[in-house]
Amino acid sequence: MMTPEQAAYAYAHWWREAGLDCATDEAPRRWRDGEPVPFWRRSSNTASGAADVAARPAVDAPADAPAPQAAPVQTRTTDQAPKTMPGDLPGFLEWIAQDAGQPEVDWHGERIALPALHAPRLVLLVEMPAAGATDLAQLLEPQQQRFIASILGTLGLEPAQAPCLPLALRRPPGGHLDAALLPQLAARISRYLDLVQPGAIILLGDRIGRAMLGERWRPGLVELEKIDLPHGSVDTVALAVPDLLMNRPLAKARSWQSVRMLHGLLTQ
Repeated sequence: MMTPEQAAYAYAHWWREAGLDCATDEAPRRWRDGEPVPFWRRSSNTASGAADVAARPAVDAPADAPAPQAAPVQTRTTDQAPKTMPGDLPGFLEWIAQDAGQPEVDWHGERIALPALHAPRLVLLVEMPAAGATDLAQLLEPQQQRFIASILGTLGLEPAQAPCLPLALRRPPGGHLDAALLPQLAARISRYLDLVQPGAIILLGDRIGRAMLGERWRPGLVELEKIDLPHGSVDTVALAVPDLLMNRPLAKARSWQSVRMLHGLLTQ
């Protein structure tokens, strides 16, 4: 039986995975003018349309009401965003470590260094490091590490044979990664994956699944997908975050079906 603390933690994660953890605004808005387009389906046309809707005045807002101030965001300006990524692994790792335009450069905490892998059989991707993590060995919390180790055991792999890597190399302020950063971080990790050429990938979390798979992702996905990289595609499965899998038997059962498909792929 879960303790009250575990139940509250699982409940908070459910809302986060549902995408209902964003900030709210007190000013009235035209909510029925059209639903926002998810970031992974936005194009230049939809982005301009969303900007037009956002520019419309609030409905029935008091004339003397002060304009709401926008909360500070984690995104960097266009001229600060990384524009080019090296095409070799040593140069790429040096670029991540030294480039001042990386999204995490102003965040506090230890930066998790990506390893110089060479064709690993499997890698796992998570959204961000755990609180207090200083290296890859601490990327997940101890209970999560044991759970992932049991999943890898069903595939005949040790944790050292299937490294777990973060999308964001530092934990963002408040432990929440701005959705606007996900496409940029997904492009960066895709270049890294293209350079190290893993045999397969496990995506842990709905947000990272949406960022890496785009329109092909959907909740409860139970099938092999492919991540397209410049030099080929990599088979992948998308699972929920470890905390949800540990506390929700139904989600755990669905993940087991996906892992079984991956087992067939890795044992070929």
